[in-house]
Amino acid sequence: MVFLPILSRWGGLSQRKLYATCVGVIFAVCLVSAAVYLLRGSVPLSQAAPYLAGGLVGGFIGGKLYGRISTTFLKWLFAAFLFYAGVKYLL
Repeated sequence: MVFLPILSRWGGLSQRKLYATCVGVIFAVCLVSAAVYLLRGSVPLSQAAPYLAGGLVGGFIGGKLYGRISTTFLKWLFAAFLFYAGVKYLL
């Protein structure tokens, strides 16, 4: 996100608040995008349901774990996920 450095430097937000803000923005964009696709009939609800359920479960677990996991661990976990996705994309 382009605004993260601005929020960090000028807004004085901590790393945790930056992550929470980023997740909030992503959530809003995903809601609008899902509504557009579902209302236009581009994706049937029966096909989207497993992904919606997974997002709800993941969001619930993430909300429960928020603040209990160190940002260092989260950075390494995210890096490992990106590495895995990159290798899978190349193969």
